[in-house]
Amino acid sequence: FRKMIYHVGSVTGIQGLVDPGSPRPVTMIAEDEVELIEITQAGIISLDDKTQLLLWKNISSLLLSKLALPPVQKILCATAPLGSGLAEAAEQAFSGHLLEIYGCSEAGSMAIRSTAQSKQWQLFPQLHLDHDVDQSHGEPRWRLSAEHLPESIALQDQIALMNRSRQSDQPLYFELQGRNEDMLKIAGKRGSLLELNSIMQRCDSVRDGVVFVPQHADNADIARPAALVALAPGSTEGAVARFFRTQIDPVFCPRPIYVTRNIPRQANGKIDQPALHALFQQLREERMPPPGQSGADR
Repeated sequence: FRKMIYHVGSVTGIQGLVDPGSPRPVTMIAEDEVELIEITQAGIISLDDKTQLLLWKNISSLLLSKLALPPVQKILCATAPLGSGLAEAAEQAFSGHLLEIYGCSEAGSMAIRSTAQSKQWQLFPQLHLDHDVDQSHGEPRWRLSAEHLPESIALQDQIALMNRSRQSDQPLYFELQGRNEDMLKIAGKRGSLLELNSIMQRCDSVRDGVVFVPQHADNADIARPAALVALAPGSTEGAVARFFRTQIDPVFCPRPIYVTRNIPRQANGKIDQPALHALFQQLREERMPPPGQSGADR
């Protein structure tokens, strides 16, 4: 621990509120003379899992409920799809309405939604969505067209239209179903990694986790989604598996589920994909029986 420099009434950023433990500055308004401390990364790593979890829960609760954050009218978010829980927390903390923007580099901003109230996106006026079939994979592919675009843009997401038979003057609403590369087809059924990871976020037994398709999914024994989880104190791998079975079709339940202390992430919080797959392979090899010995003999 070390002393932290601050200025009364100053605001340094929001990341510390919504992502406790991130390397960015913690947002804070000091209403009076107080003594602040900064918990360094080295200090965090030295703590056991249970202490880390309690620390983050207490800090995030304090920041979101006790600090005098400046009220705002609008909050704009334009990153990866935001969870409704985080959107609600941001609106409560700043007493403002959060709007999330959807788009892509090729077309720019395309749609908007009030994430705390609805999963549906509203397409901007003068934009049009249509779909064809990707000839290389035989899969449906959505395209966006507009007068300002020289040609239609192939989207990387699968979407579901909510009002396909709309009138020309009515806005179009849709929901995201996942990235094209994240779509799953198992036993003739369709699912997505986006949905599976959203379900995992609601599991009280999981402190952190990710559902993904292993790189060597052409092998019959792992040709389905798997999961790496950092468990909450007192939880078990079995509790996570049981939770999934109550939420989705059993064919999409991640198997195997491996427990690890931490999920490999980059400094910006995104999953470190090479490290993730390397960790999965390491844990898988540790679970495999020695040559000549079956799993039942272990």
